[in-house]
Amino acid sequence: MKTEVYSWRLTSARKSALQNAARQQQKSVADLLNTITDDWLALQRRKAQEEDEANQRRLRAELMEIVGSIEGAYESSSEIRQGFADYLQDKHAATQRTG
Repeated sequence: MKTEVYSWRLTSARKSALQNAARQQQKSVADLLNTITDDWLALQRRKAQEEDEANQRRLRAELMEIVGSIEGAYESSSEIRQGFADYLQDKHAATQRTG
């Protein structure tokens, strides 16, 4: 159920264009605007998901570069975690110096 109202000012040309598009699609302007905003929001969600997936791929690639190459005798997972954190911190610091 629609309970919220949103309004904004637009040019008469834009209003006419929306009314014409709604008429061509045999919809009300409100229904057309709902379709337009649904499509735009879905696109934004897809973009955010794609960016997140790209970031995850980048992080995995960086991790795979060092998997199996952590040197030292670690006795616990917390020591391994700390060693990896130190490695990433050193790598970040080196990137900051050169970047």
